[in-house]
Amino acid sequence: MPLLPLLLAARVALAAAPPASPLLPPDHWAVEAARRVHELGLAPDYLPAQRAVPLLVVGRTLAEAADRAREAAPGYAPLARAWAARFTEEFSGFQSPASPTDVPSPLSPAGGEGWGEGAGPRLLSARATLGYQDGATSELPFASTPPPAALRLQAPRRDPFVELGAAASFGPHLAAGLTARATPWQVDLPAAEVVAALGPVALSVGRAALRYGPSDFGGIVATGATLDRVEAMTTAPVRLPGVLATLGDFALDLAVVRFDQPRHPYHPLLWDMQLSWRPHPRLTLGALRGVMFGGALWDGIPTSQVPLALLGVKNYRENNVYSGTIEYLLPTEALLPLTAKLEWGTDDNPGAAFSWPGLVAGLSAPMLPGLPVAVGFEYAYFGKGPFGYHDPFPWYAHGQYVGGWATGETPLGDPLGGNG
Repeated sequence: MPLLPLLLAARVALAAAPPASPLLPPDHWAVEAARRVHELGLAPDYLPAQRAVPLLVVGRTLAEAADRAREAAPGYAPLARAWAARFTEEFSGFQSPASPTDVPSPLSPAGGEGWGEGAGPRLLSARATLGYQDGATSELPFASTPPPAALRLQAPRRDPFVELGAAASFGPHLAAGLTARATPWQVDLPAAEVVAALGPVALSVGRAALRYGPSDFGGIVATGATLDRVEAMTTAPVRLPGVLATLGDFALDLAVVRFDQPRHPYHPLLWDMQLSWRPHPRLTLGALRGVMFGGALWDGIPTSQVPLALLGVKNYRENNVYSGTIEYLLPTEALLPLTAKLEWGTDDNPGAAFSWPGLVAGLSAPMLPGLPVAVGFEYAYFGKGPFGYHDPFPWYAHGQYVGGWATGETPLGDPLGGNG
């Protein structure tokens, strides 16, 4: 079958696609809760394209898990109901009459309208925070000449601050989110995005977190830095048509970022992507890639070389980081639900996946018997492998893109690997 008709024929699997909504950051409590109910087997359709998840996808996941737990897992039902209720309280712009579990559902706007109904603007949430920020930093002694000022760590100011946030929907196809932070000296926008959605595909433009991989503390390609980006993503699992449906469900995220900071003097672009594949309800596989390219270093590159470089067919000065991931829900739920995770990453140097690999492995329990507590551990290793000729290996560094795998002072990848 030709590729274009195949893609056009792809259908949303298992659930209707949600309308547009801004992303919740990877460390938001509701995103963590949605991931935990998935690992408990209460949200089998949960397959976000990255770790920052659209608000309405999270709300639907928690509400459906609360309904499912009543019959399938009564021991987890009280906590699942509490999470769904807390979400509805926090995002009070989306409520409906009580569901069969008497938990107000965040699936529908106030008044009982459906997911895609109601074209008028609607405030999903609003919040205000007052606080005081304090910070300090220290660096190891430099073995040689200190790096340029643009690469030196700077401690944040000690200041009181006020932070305001809001999320709004403008019908099924358009939404926006904003977070503003002010100190006596300046005003910043930690997050600001406009989201357009059509079916299972959404396009987000603005500033938001970008985090890939199954690990909780450090992704090799993208750990969670807040970036100015254009991002296209699936918002519901996608299943291919016909006999290809037996392959299972897919999710895809593509993001393009531009760096214009002193750290990156050539003003390159960063293209990040994650393709997730769930061939079995317990197993999710991922292919991840980040590539820094373009800017002044690409002046004069033949146009025909650009797609080859972006697809990884030919290396033309760009800086690549790759990884593959495995996430498996172990069949131990009768005693203790456990999830095993592995990410294996590599630089684009020849043989780096084995000579100097980046590895993050973990095992976690989303719930302990009788306790609303999750536990887990992760082990990360960036070092010499059994087959190697690099010692030491400059993980996340590049000969031409001298700013390394970082934005400002924040590593883009796992902090253990450094920032180049």
